[in-house]
Amino acid sequence: MFIYQDKSYSKISGEIAQINLSMEAIILILGFILIVLFITTAVIMKKENYIGKIGSIENSVIKTEKNRKEDKIITLKTKEMGKTKSDDLPK
Repeated sequence: MFIYQDKSYSKISGEIAQINLSMEAIILILGFILIVLFITTAVIMKKENYIGKIGSIENSVIKTEKNRKEDKIITLKTKEMGKTKSDDLPK
């Protein structure tokens, strides 16, 4: 009776070990799939230049601020250029 219980216990533990092994295999497969997905998305984003665009967002913000300042300077210059001598005369 004791030997029979020991065998049944070993069968149960063997099944548990198989279940754990299959869970590890599933986790490994899912991890591999995730790694492949990350790599493919990185390759696609690099191919479409999304990564470069994301990196240059801060630079574009700085450039737009500089452009606004330059636009103000240009508008001031054009206003001064548009003036005639009669505009400078006191009225």
